[in-house]
Amino acid sequence: MRAIFEPTLMNAEVGASIVVKNDSFHHLVNVVRVKKTESVKIFNGKGLEVLCGISSIEKKQLTLVAHEVQVHQKPKLGIDVLIGTPKKEALEQCLKAVVELGIGELYLAETEYAQKNTINPERQMSLLTSSIEQSNNPFFPVIHEIKSQEIDLSVYEQVVLFDSVNTGTENFKVGTNKVLIVVGPEGGFSESELNWWKSHPQTTTVHLPTAIMRTPTALSCGIGFTLGKLS
Repeated sequence: MRAIFEPTLMNAEVGASIVVKNDSFHHLVNVVRVKKTESVKIFNGKGLEVLCGISSIEKKQLTLVAHEVQVHQKPKLGIDVLIGTPKKEALEQCLKAVVELGIGELYLAETEYAQKNTINPERQMSLLTSSIEQSNNPFFPVIHEIKSQEIDLSVYEQVVLFDSVNTGTENFKVGTNKVLIVVGPEGGFSESELNWWKSHPQTTTVHLPTAIMRTPTALSCGIGFTLGKLS
């Protein structure tokens, strides 16, 4: 089913008309070429999901009619991710992955071996929007750019640190409160950075028996592994 991201849509009622213009109109009409017999989902990134039928297709706008309205609640378990900023191509893949995997907040961390690349706001929004429309994730992630040791770890019940070099444990469970997954840059964390992370009592270090992975692969693998440890 086709989906669009409309962050300005704050609420909707069954039977209400919703007018779609600009980029979303272009996407639906000129790119995916929707027909009046099709249904369309609208997400606002804050939990609102509206299933619509198509009422009319005009030259510069499309009118939808809301058939079903659902307001999603954020899951009790909130998973956030911190990564050492990778190269641009890898960073774009990471942005898509956090949407598809339901991550709440992504911290792009400046670390000793991280890249200095950033993505301009327009490109970042385009990537996140297309990922929401593809995955039907009702929530838009929050992106932060920080130095890794600036993060407030007191809000996390658990910190799961993936270390590609040193030994760690795989024998742990994830509780029901906030969890932070930490993945280093492709050059890894420095020894002092690893020591800083490991100095916090809520940190569990994990070393998986794999070859060294690119950041997008390590990110997806780490999230999947952590989800498998849910209590």
